[in-house]
Amino acid sequence: MTAVIVIGGGFTGAAVAIGLSRRAQTPLDIAVVEPRVEVGRGVAYSATDRDHRTNALATAHFVTTDDAEGFDRWLRQTGRVERDPEMVAADGGLFPRRSEVGAYACLAFDKHAAGNPSGSRLRHIRSRAISLAQSGVQFRVRLENGKTLIGDLAVITTSNERPRPPAPFATALSGDPRFLVDPWDTVRLREIKMDGRVMLL
Repeated sequence: MTAVIVIGGGFTGAAVAIGLSRRAQTPLDIAVVEPRVEVGRGVAYSATDRDHRTNALATAHFVTTDDAEGFDRWLRQTGRVERDPEMVAADGGLFPRRSEVGAYACLAFDKHAAGNPSGSRLRHIRSRAISLAQSGVQFRVRLENGKTLIGDLAVITTSNERPRPPAPFATALSGDPRFLVDPWDTVRLREIKMDGRVMLL
């Protein structure tokens, strides 16, 4: 069985794994390396803030190309539109919260892991890849947990890491509690006073 290693299990990694399982002519062993609990969210769709919405219509977010309306339909059929009426634009299009895209991708991955057209095996390796090397015609991926995966094909679908302050600010400000580097840190964002003074760099 051909072994495929997908490094990064955000939305793109999930879509790649699902796409391979649907199009393969013979069963594949597809391992998705992702440190998060679920495959499909990644940085972009792990957002928990209720104000973090997609910047494109729900119909622009699809896991499989043959069902571009799938996410939009899922939102409408599962009562999510009723629970979040603010997602509905004036023309009826949907701009859901980013977390909803993640939930949909997670469900799609789990569904295809349970059964898919090619009979491929989809599995989530909950760790982080720290190195990738080619050895002959195969690829070796060393994981943070000390294990090594060997595959016939490796696909890199990683996203951006958490932001770090640029060099001029790294030493002078990084230790200051008022200096907020990570825009996804909603806990610290909520600590800013409503009448507080904010400078954006």
